[in-house]
Amino acid sequence: MEKSFGLIFFIKKPKTANASEYFIYLRITVNGNSCDVSTKRKWAPEKWNIQAGRAEGKTEAAKSLNSYLEVLQRKVYDLRKRLEDNSHPVTAENIKTLLQGYEIKVHKYMIMEIFKQHN
Repeated sequence: MEKSFGLIFFIKKPKTANASEYFIYLRITVNGNSCDVSTKRKWAPEKWNIQAGRAEGKTEAAKSLNSYLEVLQRKVYDLRKRLEDNSHPVTAENIKTLLQGYEIKVHKYMIMEIFKQHN
């Protein structure tokens, strides 16, 4: 069970130096271990509220982006609940794996493997 859980949205400058829009990332932190996930969206840094982790403004584009980020945030909380319900460890990597559409790999033990480990 996790002791601490947090998520924030932040912008990161792309490798091209003259870009006017930055990429938006989601950072998931569980027990001090963090993992970054790209939201596949861009936004201008001067229109970004760092404290809120959201786009500033009342334009249609800002409202649309903020709505998308809210949906993504809700999805992360739902995936966390799903991990707890299925008795999987709640880690940043497991949440990222499920968020990207992959399944968590669980090693299935065969009786001979267990027998060999025991002996």
